[in-house]
Amino acid sequence: MFSTHELDIALSMCDSIALLDTPNLSCLTASEMQKSGYIDRLFQNENIRFDSLCGTMILKQ
Repeated sequence: MFSTHELDIALSMCDSIALLDTPNLSCLTASEMQKSGYIDRLFQNENIRFDSLCGTMILKQ
């Protein structure tokens, strides 16, 4: 088990990822999680977005 808030690291190192969005817990393989839209919805704000193709967070300008 590996716990981190660094999504780039988790997506590159882990076989599966669990995201907690109270009261929901989503657990998928890293590639499924990257493509699912969960990450973008959970961390969406006016300053950043998740690029599901690259698997990285992008700062909006």
